[in-house]
Amino acid sequence: MQDRKERSDRWNPGDIVVQEIVEKYEGGKSSRQLGFEYGVADVTITSLIKRRGVFIRNRSNAKRTNQIKEDVFDTINEESAYWIGFLLADGNVYHPKKRSRQLNLGLAEKDWEHLEKFKKFIGSNKKLYYNKGGVFVSFYSNRIVEKLAEYGIVLRKSKIAKVPGQLKNNRHFWRGMIDGDGWVTFSKDGYPIVGLCGTISIVSDFVDFVGKLSTTTYQRNKKKNFCEVRYGCTTAKIVTKRLYDNSCISLQRKYEKYQMISLWIPEKVQNRSLLCIR
Repeated sequence: MQDRKERSDRWNPGDIVVQEIVEKYEGGKSSRQLGFEYGVADVTITSLIKRRGVFIRNRSNAKRTNQIKEDVFDTINEESAYWIGFLLADGNVYHPKKRSRQLNLGLAEKDWEHLEKFKKFIGSNKKLYYNKGGVFVSFYSNRIVEKLAEYGIVLRKSKIAKVPGQLKNNRHFWRGMIDGDGWVTFSKDGYPIVGLCGTISIVSDFVDFVGKLSTTTYQRNKKKNFCEVRYGCTTAKIVTKRLYDNSCISLQRKYEKYQMISLWIPEKVQNRSLLCIR
């Protein structure tokens, strides 16, 4: 150890070596492992990569056997916007004492493949947990949970959830919301329907996103701050196309419903095709 400390004082690696160290650290190696590999003190490695703007894992992160990509929500793209919407609808966070903050996601067992998509997005090989008809996955990461809080994904969010300002007009975000807390289906009479339930704030923003395409039907409970909105027939066809067309991520069973809706032809009966939801 003394030799490593002495070498640290005069160590001046070139850019190629520094980039190599950064890549190895981001790939999961610890500062201690890299210190032994390059013959310098652990703190020297940490200081080096920190100066390069690399996120430094805390002790719990360093001990984690299932490494994840902690910067996945730092940039808004199709996948991150989608998963923010989905997590705002179906995810939850937890702040355990003396441990890193926890992100949890649970779905019906039939949707287990969707959790595998989320695992791939977040870079995890953690096994899914099955229980009583549901499937679940959890991750510990202060950085991810703190970043998600910026988008309104916080403790006990169900009654206070709001749409992040920068995502109000993002179709990928709204597709995530529909996949999590909405529906894409057909009525018993064969008419297509798309809808969303949530806080009054969220549903109102969805209505603004869709625009005044048609008459809408609301069911609102002021006491619980929840309501829902539904679009039917031609409007549902327009809305689902706007959400699901040319997308790279969605809940498979709802995407299949969208494909069926895209083939639906409205009945030309006294212009009722836009007003069949009553």
